[in-house]
Amino acid sequence: MVPVILDTDMAYDVDDVGALACLHALADRREAKILGVVYNETHPLGPIAIDVINRWYGRQVPIGAFKGILKNPDESRYLKALSEFPHSIEGGVPNAFEIYRTILEGASLKEVTIVSIGFLNNLYQLLQREPDLVKQKVSRLIVMGGLVNDAFNLVRHELVGISAHVIQNWPTELVVSDFWVDVYTGAALEQNIRYLLCPYHRSVAGACVLVVPE
Repeated sequence: MVPVILDTDMAYDVDDVGALACLHALADRREAKILGVVYNETHPLGPIAIDVINRWYGRQVPIGAFKGILKNPDESRYLKALSEFPHSIEGGVPNAFEIYRTILEGASLKEVTIVSIGFLNNLYQLLQREPDLVKQKVSRLIVMGGLVNDAFNLVRHELVGISAHVIQNWPTELVVSDFWVDVYTGAALEQNIRYLLCPYHRSVAGACVLVVPE
């Protein structure tokens, strides 16, 4: 079982909803253990949506969020709808850095895999403040981003410098998962929407329906 921390920007597009659902499926199969989920956007409903999905799959895991300022933060077409499902968040969540530090302090050496499917602002703060902890406890970082001329994850919100710092200074294995190479989202979800609309998947499917046009 691979211990995983997911770092997500769940807001603009629905791929993060599917990614978190897939992570729970891997946990159900005992291929992954979800240590925590941190949020690198600033939408106030993002952490609630994450908690909704976690609870839907029968898990309560630590959730943290970026507490700084992002230039031109993203809106969402589905977070409000997701936030209307049962959740346990009242009054906000801790700083993502604190969640990272707590989880890593309790982890074994070279145990944790971090999967970033959003921006690298949380990881920048972690690397700035706890570089030795990262080096000791993180086995690898997997980043979703464009290998050439990235147009979203590594540059949005004017985070180019922060992204470059993380990529150039990350002290353990770094894997960049390029866009649309091996993983398909969006149209593929539209093609399978009937399956997603079964009761077991309806919190995830509800987000997809709001984003994928008929």
